[in-house]
Formats: sequence, C-alpha cells, structure tokens
Amino acid sequence: MPGRETEVRNDDNPMYHTRGGSVTRDRVFCLSIEEAEHYLGNDYDKLICHPAALARKQGVILPDGRFWGLFTDSQSGSCFWWLRSPGFPEDYAASVYLFGDILPDGDPASDIALVRPALRISLNLMNKDC
Repeated sequence: MPGRETEVRNDDNPMYHTRGGSVTRDRVFCLSIEEAEHYLGNDYDKLICHPAALARKQGVILPDGRFWGLFTDSQSGSCFWWLRSPGFPEDYAASVYLFGDILPDGDPASDIALVRPALRISLNLMNKDC
C-alpha cells in the first residue's frame, strides 16, 4: 500500500528564517528540520545515515571513501542526507551531518547527498486480507 497523500508544509528555516515555500500534497517527501527533531530527536543512531547494502554494492561509495564527491566518515561509512527545509543562504538546503547533527544552515543545494524518503501511512485504512 503506497503512502497516503499528505499535506506537506514547507516552513521557513527556524534559525535563519529563510523562506520555505508553498504547501504541497505528496505521498513521499523529505523530512523538515522540525520533523527530524520530532521523530528522530537527538538519537544519533537514528539520525546517522548509512547507504543501503544495494547502494554500496552498486558503487555509491567510491573505493577511496568518497560518496560522489562528498566525504563519508571513513570508519563508519556514514553520509550527509538532505532535509526539505531551506538552509542559509537561500540556495542551501538543511541537512544532517555525518555524525547525526542537524545542520540548519545546510549545504549548497547543488551538492550531492543521500535522500531518506519519508511517507505517512494510515493503519486504519489497511485491508486485513492483504
């Protein structure tokens, strides 16, 4: 069952007040700064991102430890990942750093980083016969 369509608010950056954008309706989306804090809290084990086994097998992490131009932590293999909140300046996007720190200033939106898609499901709508 695909994620349910959800109204996604694109709030301004809470620290720098960089303008967020229009409300959208999506089934899959990136978390905002506020959602990452709410759902993942300060739990670095949840905030740290590791590429999936399939991505590693297909060469996402280069042999010299770089992830398509971005450095990973050489010991843990953790990578940056994007949030949907704007960063600072306006052509930056908020991100989560290698060790699980949320960076409200973010990185240039032209950089390459991992994406951790999010979706909302409604357990009330699930068919019991599936």
